[in-house]
Amino acid sequence: MSSTPVNTAKIIFKSDGTPYSEVFDDIYFDHSLSYQQSEQVFIKGNNIPHVWHDFIANKAAGGFVIAETGFGSGLNFLLTLEKFIQFKRHSQSALTLKYISSEKFTLSKTDLQRALALWPEYRVHSDELLGQYDLTKGNCCTMIFADGTVQLDIYFCDATQAFTALKVPTNSNQQGLVDSWYLDGFAPNKNPDMWQPKLFAQVARLAKNRSTLATFTVANIVRQGLEQVGYKIKKHKHNSQKAETLSATMLGIRSGKPLNGFKQRNAQKTEKPKHVSIIGGGLASACSALALAKRGINVQLYCKDKSIAEGASSNAVGAIFPLIHQQPDTISKFYQQGFEHSLKLYQQLLADGFYFSHGFDGLIEVCYKPALVKRQQAFTEKASWPDDFIHAIDAEQVNNIANIEVGHPGLFIPRAGWVSPPELVGAILQAAVATGFCKIKTNRHINKITQLKNDHWLINTNKGQKSVKHLVVCA
Repeated sequence: MSSTPVNTAKIIFKSDGTPYSEVFDDIYFDHSLSYQQSEQVFIKGNNIPHVWHDFIANKAAGGFVIAETGFGSGLNFLLTLEKFIQFKRHSQSALTLKYISSEKFTLSKTDLQRALALWPEYRVHSDELLGQYDLTKGNCCTMIFADGTVQLDIYFCDATQAFTALKVPTNSNQQGLVDSWYLDGFAPNKNPDMWQPKLFAQVARLAKNRSTLATFTVANIVRQGLEQVGYKIKKHKHNSQKAETLSATMLGIRSGKPLNGFKQRNAQKTEKPKHVSIIGGGLASACSALALAKRGINVQLYCKDKSIAEGASSNAVGAIFPLIHQQPDTISKFYQQGFEHSLKLYQQLLADGFYFSHGFDGLIEVCYKPALVKRQQAFTEKASWPDDFIHAIDAEQVNNIANIEVGHPGLFIPRAGWVSPPELVGAILQAAVATGFCKIKTNRHINKITQLKNDHWLINTNKGQKSVKHLVVCA
């Protein structure tokens, strides 16, 4: 990374000493909450120091790496440093910590000293930081703490630029560099230039499999951006000013394939199984049995009841329609594809002679209150979906299609409809049995499932025990 002049932040200090950015029109932190906000969002959000315990328990190679967007006043680092020193003292481990941060608009040494003065409990660490803080040695300043067990690297540039330049060790079994991410900085509405797909792509590239991430913002651009690069997102609600925060886990990147949040697993090249056991007697187990049987895999299905479809799938009527949003986001596309796949499967069953009661004459979501009318208008204005998939209709059209007096407008899904779930389950399993690769065992109560040392599964039933290699639970 070539050396360029460091941009120092234009800040003023409020009456309580809190640093305030004139560029982003926002404070660096809320001094009234002390360090609790950083601890809540980043320390607890990443489950630190528990992840350090797991790291040494699993004898992971190398030291632990934390990466951060937005070094700011260094509060997150000081808090992490103190937690790490306490952890080392109690665990007596040889673990080391590397903390990589970036800051496009860096605090001058004078401003940093004034900001850090607000945290007298970290005076010793602050003095160490200020003693090594140097903006004159190029685009990166490296500092050492805690008797050489902690290294801090601050890149004085845009976060995406900084992390693009980092390389993943070629000998890394984890296929990544970073164990925990702190996504900090000014909010997306204040600093939209940082929160971009290119940044999320670099976060994912550097993240180890199953690594953690935490951020203070729950903005859509952040949630969707992280999901698109393979993170599983979890939202947290708090009784504080940061009412909602996010944590996330990296589930792995599959090279050359688009990512989404549902929820990517690492591609594994394994042999096709010869036998699969399925527990369950409803729609999920039936679909699983048919999918496997069509591939020539022997299936043994165990149902606890005297006959199939006596649980949730026993409802007389089930509606078939997609749950979609106004914009074709990831979850909407997921349900759209599920809807299309279901229709194709059901129509093929009927074509093959497996009957079940059904009707695919369309479905109307009636807009019977103002909020739903507003939602209907948004669907029309955004025009994100084709009309043959979903479109708005007025009250008269609703009455004509329904052939009853409804008196409200609605959203019409022309190809949606209904089925009889018990009959559908029966038809699917008849098709599975017809392949010659599926057998059904009813009145089989599974009392216990135990994993054996050879990675097989021991299932205890009311008819005795059985060891199986591949087990699917649809319950």
